[in-house]
Amino acid sequence: MAKPFSEMPTSECLLSNALKLTSLDFHRKVYAMAETYGGIFKIKAPGKTVVVVTDPALLAQLTAQEFTGVSKPADLYETFAILCSTTTPPTYPLLALGNENDGQARWRTIRDGFAPAFAANAVPQYVPILAEEAGKVMRQVGAQTLDIFELVGRISLSATGHIMFGYDAFKCTDLDQPCDFLRDIITARKGAVGAARSLLVKLQQQFCPFAHDVQDYNDSLKGVRKKYEEIYAEMEGAAAAAPVAAAAAAAGGPPTILQAFQSTRDYKYPDCPGSKMSKEDTVALIGNLVVAGTLPAATAAVYTLCLIATSPEVQAKVHAELDAAGLSSSSSSSSPREFAASDVGHLPYLEKVIKEAMRVNSAVPQVNRATAADIELGGYAVPQGTLLFLSMGGMHASPHNFLEPHRFYPERWALQQAGDAAAGNGAGAATWTGNSSDLAGSYAPFSSGIRACLGQHWARLAIMGTVASVLGRFKLASPRSMTVESLAAGETFSVSVYPRAPLLLTFTPRAAAG
Repeated sequence: MAKPFSEMPTSECLLSNALKLTSLDFHRKVYAMAETYGGIFKIKAPGKTVVVVTDPALLAQLTAQEFTGVSKPADLYETFAILCSTTTPPTYPLLALGNENDGQARWRTIRDGFAPAFAANAVPQYVPILAEEAGKVMRQVGAQTLDIFELVGRISLSATGHIMFGYDAFKCTDLDQPCDFLRDIITARKGAVGAARSLLVKLQQQFCPFAHDVQDYNDSLKGVRKKYEEIYAEMEGAAAAAPVAAAAAAAGGPPTILQAFQSTRDYKYPDCPGSKMSKEDTVALIGNLVVAGTLPAATAAVYTLCLIATSPEVQAKVHAELDAAGLSSSSSSSSPREFAASDVGHLPYLEKVIKEAMRVNSAVPQVNRATAADIELGGYAVPQGTLLFLSMGGMHASPHNFLEPHRFYPERWALQQAGDAAAGNGAGAATWTGNSSDLAGSYAPFSSGIRACLGQHWARLAIMGTVASVLGRFKLASPRSMTVESLAAGETFSVSVYPRAPLLLTFTPRAAAG
């Protein structure tokens, strides 16, 4: 018998909760609340009740394919719609899933169309492009201090343009030239997240259009949307989709993302079989590929590099591994080479470092859902229409799941559950590697289940390739005494986590560092 919803642990300070839910670092506030209230609890605010879930078993239940009690309403993804759509007000029908049959059918058709191009056997074909673009950028870097977010953002955007659209869409590898799109997307998402969360910001944007920050936001949003339109025009002028797709099939290999895009843009709407995807939907799809395909992976690479810079011992071990693999320009490696897909599985310590960095600073800390019907969750009767925060970042940061969760400790991933149990932790207790019976269940940086990140195989390769390209050439240090705590305190969440202030790192060439 499910317990009443009223008995679920609750944070009752309505005004304080309202401020937390609208703050730019609300995900970190949710983490702190989870430490107090456990793996499932309510946040009550004026006119709104949210259920937060950080318990591994409950998150697995909610994301399981057979679990049909939750939906993904478009209004929970207003920020994403603003950044991807070119219409006013923003509409993004590809994301308007809810429980509508046509919305589900459109989403499934598009996801199925892209799935082969993002499959594990397909993504290695993109690594040479990433390595080439990373090399173009990194060969311009010397002994200097740089904003690591801008540096990695340029690598990610340049690779995205070539891989997803087949040409140099962003022209951003020249460090002497400003990267207009990167500047615009950062400014636009700051304004978009404010508009999505705050009535005051919406009113300011509507009635004070000439205020400096509002004007910057409007100009940046126009710049972002103009770029989507330019890519759309380029795609429309490219070869017809059918011959390209046929050539890929004839070759017997997996399709590329570009081929999947060209094929998917010509699909027929299930609810209107004679209708091709509209221009607005196609442009929104381009926005989706750019935003979702660039920002989270770039963010994960940025925070991985920052955390490595805070730990000389970790950095030394990574450098030694890259040296042994011939991936460095240190004095001990006479013929360095670029990162290749074949390196995956042969850089075990770097893999642990990246895994730990994505646990400590989750690039996408939560996904939002709503109950589509009355459901039972964690022993409680949760009513239809309740907002759900599925907080993977909260799961990763919870002392209920991980020992010393706020410590950057890559070696934890070499430990086994049996060793944790021998240390006195029983079943379901916090361990170094999580408290789930299936250890992978305590770690979900790309979510899980049927709506897990479609591009996660590529994201893992892109993060590793970017980190290897930087650390193979340079020793990193922070001129501002960066710490795990200061990185967390400077986070903002919009689509993915990003820093409120520049993250400056000092680069010393490996050959010079010795």
